[in-house]
Amino acid sequence: MMDNPEHSEPATIGIDIPWEAIVGEACRVKNFMPLARVEAGKIKDTMSALPYGTLLVESPKLPKEAYLHVVHKDDFRTLWEVFRERSVGCEEEVIVFYVPFYKEGLKTLLSAVMPRLHVYIYPKGHLEEIYDPNSTVDQFFRKPIAQYEPKYWKP
Repeated sequence: MMDNPEHSEPATIGIDIPWEAIVGEACRVKNFMPLARVEAGKIKDTMSALPYGTLLVESPKLPKEAYLHVVHKDDFRTLWEVFRERSVGCEEEVIVFYVPFYKEGLKTLLSAVMPRLHVYIYPKGHLEEIYDPNSTVDQFFRKPIAQYEPKYWKP
């Protein structure tokens, strides 16, 4: 039997797709799969060798759906808050942007250990608005319903 690309396994960002391919690109979260949990404000991971969780994301900038592993505890805590504590309504969607913590000088060394996910909740369909060539600037910069940016990130 031949592989059907429509039913093939999602790619994995960082393995099948380079991280550079999604820097600053909007990705809609289709599923949040935690491998840890938050109890009394503390992350309880089940197996410390694994990522804290995985997102199944889609974007016009990706060849197909892809897994994005959540490897920073602050990113995981944010996603836990969004999906498990707040929850996402049926008329909402979660959009994440992967933005490494690039800084000049010595702070560049810290980039590898800093959170990277910017998480936003928008009305359903916003991802299409972002990448629609006929969208207006106002649509792209629509105010999110909720936003969660890494603590020390500065534009």
